[in-house]
Amino acid sequence: MENSISGTLVEMRLIAEGAISLYEKNQKPDADAYRLIGEALYILQERISYCLLACQNSGKKSD
Repeated sequence: MENSISGTLVEMRLIAEGAISLYEKNQKPDADAYRLIGEALYILQERISYCLLACQNSGKKSD
């Protein structure tokens, strides 16, 4: 599980860096940039939920 979460965190960092880069390059993003930034946020939301569930399930196994 730890490798899976580590991989997910690396992926999340790359997604966040990409979205931030899009925003920083153009402080007034066009519709396509907004769409990409929005998609990145939704992907991050999914990955965070995955990590939280994995941690919760891990805690249940050790009880």
